[in-house]
Amino acid sequence: MERILMSRSRIFAALLTGTAKVKAAWLTEIVHPPQNEEETTSLIEEFWPTVEKANETSYRAESKVSKDNIIFTSKDKPMLRAEKEFIQRESTLTEFGWSWTPCMNEVIIVW
Repeated sequence: MERILMSRSRIFAALLTGTAKVKAAWLTEIVHPPQNEEETTSLIEEFWPTVEKANETSYRAESKVSKDNIIFTSKDKPMLRAEKEFIQRESTLTEFGWSWTPCMNEVIIVW
């Protein structure tokens, strides 16, 4: 699923999280992060067909991501990386965990 999202040239990195919970979410790092709610909404609409394609690959309902569970990182708070630019998945999800756990029903810009 992550490869499908990362096939978009504007998406630098994407992590699917929360698949063992009621709702999954995409933590997405893009080349030019949104600066306001309007830009966030526009990006979600732009990426939505790709998210739907990724959703089709999952047979588990809780792994399907809705529009309100797409989260963008910011330049000030990117995903954590190890040597050779590999994303440190567990550390990144722990670092950003506070951003989506308490409010899964709204679009969140991580500043």
